[in-house]
Amino acid sequence: MTASWSPSFYTASSRCTGATSSSSVIVKRVIGLPGDGVQLKDGVVYVSGRRISENGYTIRPDFGNYGPISVPAREFFVLGDNRNNSEDSRFFGYVPRGNIVGKAVFIYWPLQRIGFVH
Repeated sequence: MTASWSPSFYTASSRCTGATSSSSVIVKRVIGLPGDGVQLKDGVVYVSGRRISENGYTIRPDFGNYGPISVPAREFFVLGDNRNNSEDSRFFGYVPRGNIVGKAVFIYWPLQRIGFVH
């Protein structure tokens, strides 16, 4: 992981077989890269032991706990921006690199969040 890494630069559309169906395309934020340790503690996300700043894109604070886990090679750990109401890697597991099909650049719904992804 490089010092300039930020989860906001890795927002991806992912085809996830463990999500709602095998052909679903979902949009989640990539938080953990291969080899990273990921933990959510009292709603704060830590990647490889460092607290990450999520100001400006999470909808509501998450007060849950998860992990710690280690992201396997060629896999990614994803979280939704609406953490308390999101099916993400905490529920369906890691996303293989081959299942990442694109990068989200614009939010159009809900209307109060319309704009470019940051």
